[in-house]
Amino acid sequence: GAGQVTKITLPSLGLRGPLVTELGFLSKLRVLDLPNNQLTGFLPSDLRFLPLEHLDIRGSRVQGVVPPLLCIKEGVNGNGIGPPGVDFNLLYACENIICPRGTYSSIGRASLPENEGEEGIQCLPCYDDQATLYMGRNDCTDISIAGVHIRTADVRRGMTKSIPVVLALAFLAVLSRMKLSGRKSLARTSPRNENIDVDDHGHADDGHADDGHEDEDPSPLRLSSLSLQPLTQLWTFAIKEKAQVQSDDDWTAGYSESHSVRPGKKLVELPEVKSQLPDVS
Repeated sequence: GAGQVTKITLPSLGLRGPLVTELGFLSKLRVLDLPNNQLTGFLPSDLRFLPLEHLDIRGSRVQGVVPPLLCIKEGVNGNGIGPPGVDFNLLYACENIICPRGTYSSIGRASLPENEGEEGIQCLPCYDDQATLYMGRNDCTDISIAGVHIRTADVRRGMTKSIPVVLALAFLAVLSRMKLSGRKSLARTSPRNENIDVDDHGHADDGHADDGHEDEDPSPLRLSSLSLQPLTQLWTFAIKEKAQVQSDDDWTAGYSESHSVRPGKKLVELPEVKSQLPDVS
């Protein structure tokens, strides 16, 4: 009969559906081993009536929380059984039954140490989609950087958004390198007298030293007359535009710094108007 079932072991068989409450009628059931299936629903509270010693439903899609009365049931997955000195909060804990949502461990639950001084297994934080929705996760796709957990999905979305920026930066870097290589090639192939530097007064210097020593190799960044021509034209155009703006009349230039009337402007004197009021004195 149903009361004679002591062990149910069905791992990784693709089982679907909820854990039914009728499992509570299996009064002799000690092992319920159903890992890596597609179980859904909630963990039945009626399991607290069974003499369970091993409960494993990791890797499924069970939601909700562990029933509180099951969390304090002694013997399930070693719950309440540990070496001396173990923290009471770890001795009786829901994590010993199954890792809650938002956490994970390699076995889908916490495990108390067997001997004093040893470390057990704890349920660690996990923020991926599976751990957020389901209990008993035995893996986590988060990326840990310096102890900080980062969701893999967020990293992928961030990388997707940053691809255009990375491509633009790479294009600019290649373009800059091509320009620099072109300058180096021009400096090496051009004659010495074509490498002209222009000072602030517009005087040209062919690069020959006055002391008679032989010139050193041309600098990779030396500008030729060809590269200076657009800059000279731009500078000349800017000076002309500035002079033209200063010569034009402007409503902001009605007065000079001394507050005198600008030359060329005539003053018109208005005729004196006599008062038309009667004399009451």
